[in-house]
Amino acid sequence: MAGALATLAGGARRPNVVLIVVDTLRADHLGCYGYARPTSPHLDALAARGARFEQVRATSSWTAASVASILSGLYPAVHGVQASATVLAESLTTVAEQLAAEGYATAGFSANAAFVTREQGFAQGFDEFQVLHGPPVLRTSTEDRIPIDPQFRRYAKVATADLVTDAGLAWLAGRRSSASPFLLYLHYFDPHAGYFPPPRHRARFGVPADAPLAGPAQWDFYMRFALGGGREDLPTFVALYDAEIAFVDEEIGRLLAGLERRRTGPTLVVVTSDHGEEFGEHGSLLHGFTLFAEQLRVPLIMAGPGVPAGKVVTASVSLAGLRATLGDLTHTPARDARPIQPSFAGLLHDRETASAPIFADLDSAGARHHHAVVSERWKLLTSPAAPALYDLETDPAEQTDLLGTEPERRAALTRLLEARNQAAARARVSPGTVPTSPLRRARLKALGYVE
Repeated sequence: MAGALATLAGGARRPNVVLIVVDTLRADHLGCYGYARPTSPHLDALAARGARFEQVRATSSWTAASVASILSGLYPAVHGVQASATVLAESLTTVAEQLAAEGYATAGFSANAAFVTREQGFAQGFDEFQVLHGPPVLRTSTEDRIPIDPQFRRYAKVATADLVTDAGLAWLAGRRSSASPFLLYLHYFDPHAGYFPPPRHRARFGVPADAPLAGPAQWDFYMRFALGGGREDLPTFVALYDAEIAFVDEEIGRLLAGLERRRTGPTLVVVTSDHGEEFGEHGSLLHGFTLFAEQLRVPLIMAGPGVPAGKVVTASVSLAGLRATLGDLTHTPARDARPIQPSFAGLLHDRETASAPIFADLDSAGARHHHAVVSERWKLLTSPAAPALYDLETDPAEQTDLLGTEPERRAALTRLLEARNQAAARARVSPGTVPTSPLRRARLKALGYVE
């Protein structure tokens, strides 16, 4: 079956797919998106030989909800993964299952040990799926670490970018047959807080080894900032984040070089993120509580078969459409009972120009916003406590709320959102639940997801 389906009519082989998700990566901290610091030479080069999507929005501002959308092609309001204990339903089809049905070998490696896991439902369709961790460390270590046994006797470092690249290259080297194309999913974690980049990357961005934020004092900074202090330390905090991006970029470069050396055949490389990060633009740090631009706008870079070199797509797109787009680029049609979000592959060749309305959902405890809708130049944020309306053409940073001065625009966007929500309610899936365990809670706490 695999051999027969892995080729197209006429004998052409379907392209391999390398899908890379870099956790917590803001688009505007990459050189190819206009950032001044040299954080991303390898991703900039990838964009130059392929396509860069200028206005891409995640479907939520936290990992599980967004990754579920990337894999399933559905908004969180439909796939139901909107709380930390919810699981992507087995009844849904993922992009890995879609490609596997057409003869693809599939593998996934994740450094996010809290959410991008088998328990969360994200291993569906993968022949091999591993959650990675680094070398053992002492329980008393101040390094970024997670417990790795239910009795809390053993701890390990959070898997860093080099380990993710190692895992991907090892899987490629160990493939027994190259007759079928492959999907390789890699989830890097380093730009997620805390920010503890390798010393040479930290030094590149001007943070000395004895800087308080370079060590465990970084965790105290979040509380100080929330209480109105620490503003003088924000540049160092951002520099550490940028150093983490540079480290991941270097490792993605090593991965791409390895692909070239192995001559794996025509390969579509796609790089994106699950969400961004706030650095005080709206008074807070981190992510997962609002749907402002700094948390939703993510990069999307792709290069390979079917992707024109040097293309910049300016139309707004949602990551929920990525699954269908990959289906178009690999000629593997989706066959789902529920309508997934449409492909935006036509934008690569100017076969489409208009931007359809796009949405984002957030249903976590303490969230400031519940939904976002973007249509043309306007963005509406909804919640009982903090609704807001922004003109993205004149105010892309979303600093001037026009809710009280544009009632007709607010009403039009509200109607769009209500229609989407009604359609979502008809298609909604009941997600499963991750069993609660002390080990899972300890991992969530170690990675900053719970107090």
